[in-house]
Amino acid sequence: DCNGLGIKREADPKLMVPNPELTINQGAIDYYKHMVGSQNLEWQEFKLLCKLYDIDLDTPFKNLSEKDKNIIFYGSKEMHKYQLKSSSGNTNNRYGYIEGIKVKIERLYNETSSDWMRDYYEKFLRDHVCTTCNGARLGEAALSVKIDGKNIYQATQLQLKDLKAWILNLYEKLDKTQLEI
Repeated sequence: DCNGLGIKREADPKLMVPNPELTINQGAIDYYKHMVGSQNLEWQEFKLLCKLYDIDLDTPFKNLSEKDKNIIFYGSKEMHKYQLKSSSGNTNNRYGYIEGIKVKIERLYNETSSDWMRDYYEKFLRDHVCTTCNGARLGEAALSVKIDGKNIYQATQLQLKDLKAWILNLYEKLDKTQLEI
């Protein structure tokens, strides 16, 4: 999950919606605030997502239900067939899930090769301890190997005097074969 970093960079709802007093049409969602009412394809797709799930764009964000906010952040639960029309008149036919803003920002951040765009997306992201390794920066397989009830990460977290005592104590607890391993 964290690619060995011990942290995951995820879009944070509080950073995406800095002022929940505003409605979506008033720019509550920072990413879309300059697209509201435009022919921008991303805005059209987001507006369609809201329409499909009866989310009112003129309700203050803080008053939307948790179900509505979940759809806004994570996207559609079903695949949809829909059509978008660009400002130049080109028609774009699509079939699939419609991304929520959290999913979209995380995807765009991970896919971009532009430092400028990465910096832009980072304003919506926050680092969290990886829930898979709990910050240990090791995979499940490495963490599952234990000696005297401790995995390698837990052993490295001991103070030096405690680590020395723990290692010396292993000679009394482990048999010859276990000590060789």
